[in-house]
Amino acid sequence: LKYRILKYIEKYYMPNLFKNIIISKFFTPLDFNNVSNNFNGTSFSISPNLLQSALLRIHNKDKILKNLFFVGSGTHPGAGIPGVLNSAKITSEIVIKNLV
Repeated sequence: LKYRILKYIEKYYMPNLFKNIIISKFFTPLDFNNVSNNFNGTSFSISPNLLQSALLRIHNKDKILKNLFFVGSGTHPGAGIPGVLNSAKITSEIVIKNLV
């Protein structure tokens, strides 16, 4: 599977990809489960259904513990690299606001 995926990327997007790979690691759902204890090996945290979307996701600041903050794919605004980066931005702004 790894070979087929990389071959596809090389064919359509990145010519000579294989010649430029020095090290590669293939991560499966089992790896995600073992390394980060993600439920069923999901790489995107909680299920992206209506009840766990947008502002219904875990908030970036705990409601009870004053200095407890959350960041990552399971928190607002959501999963994927853009979601995690936005989560980090939102949380860092909350932390800074709480310091002032």
